[in-house]
Amino acid sequence: MKKALVILLVTVIVLSVAAVAAVMHFNAVSFKTDADTEEEMPVDVTDNFSKQYWQTGDKTLPYWLYVPDGAHKDMPLIVMLHSSYLKADPKISDEENLDNMVNTSVDDIPVYMYNGKLGALPAYVIMPQTPPASCGWAKRGEEMVALVESCCKEYGIDRERISLIGYSMGGTGALELASAYPETFRYASVVAGGLDGVTNSIIPYIKGEGRMKLSDELYPELRVPKKNDPSVYEPEKMKFAYGDKSSTVFTAIAEEKAAAARFEAERISDVAQKLDLGGVNTWLLIGADDTDVSTTVSEGLSRNVGEDLLRCDIIKNCDHGEILKIFLEKKGEILEFLTK
Repeated sequence: MKKALVILLVTVIVLSVAAVAAVMHFNAVSFKTDADTEEEMPVDVTDNFSKQYWQTGDKTLPYWLYVPDGAHKDMPLIVMLHSSYLKADPKISDEENLDNMVNTSVDDIPVYMYNGKLGALPAYVIMPQTPPASCGWAKRGEEMVALVESCCKEYGIDRERISLIGYSMGGTGALELASAYPETFRYASVVAGGLDGVTNSIIPYIKGEGRMKLSDELYPELRVPKKNDPSVYEPEKMKFAYGDKSSTVFTAIAEEKAAAARFEAERISDVAQKLDLGGVNTWLLIGADDTDVSTTVSEGLSRNVGEDLLRCDIIKNCDHGEILKIFLEKKGEILEFLTK
């Protein structure tokens, strides 16, 4: 009898301890807060990448090619465009430039992709690099389309799932190229981007004047003629600029601001029409406190493109650099949008 009681008592104690442990485990899992959640570990995808060099005429377009595991025909293709911080250095080789493009402390979407922060994507990815003299992606449209066409033929890409994504200059390029070539690019994710010549505050370009040169080349309406010789244009002036700090390089007067506003409205209307008629699915992501790129384009496009085609997220209390944190938080949803 005593032996039976001892066995029963031991059994009760064991079951009680197990129950307490189960409750503790349940509490640890169920009440875990965001602060306790470990950061998602990057995936090693470097073996999926290779350096490629696209030849078109006398020009070479270096790019990284990502081939997904288990690649097969009818997969999506994502074109990732870098920001101005990752342009090539003319003093070193294309191969070295490609290495530097992804092995850097600069925050940018192609860097995240190469270093595994975006995971192992079920899509082909190409990440081209522009030369230092190039101030944006808009004028490289024909090259980009030819490169995409080559990839489509070689890898059997699903032509209805070709997309663009970029941040800053890359975001502007994604929007410009998607609107100019809607028959090629069916999806676009624009992170802190706008439209060339109308939305950049010029502040990051005060030293290099890159945006000014691009705008002058693409949009002669913005050039400022010299007072003593109207046939010659001022090399360091545009007809308008955003942000007080830009006044150190550029001048703006009332009538020119009015002309710039009309020009801006016309560009937004034109791009909106192209996105709408072309059926391009577009996702705009920008910080409300961005002083490098105005939110005007995002706001204007959201009013002029159908809700079924365009999503516009303007994040409060977020600037040009901080928007990348938001991008990483939304990366799963954004990448699914680009590959669906």
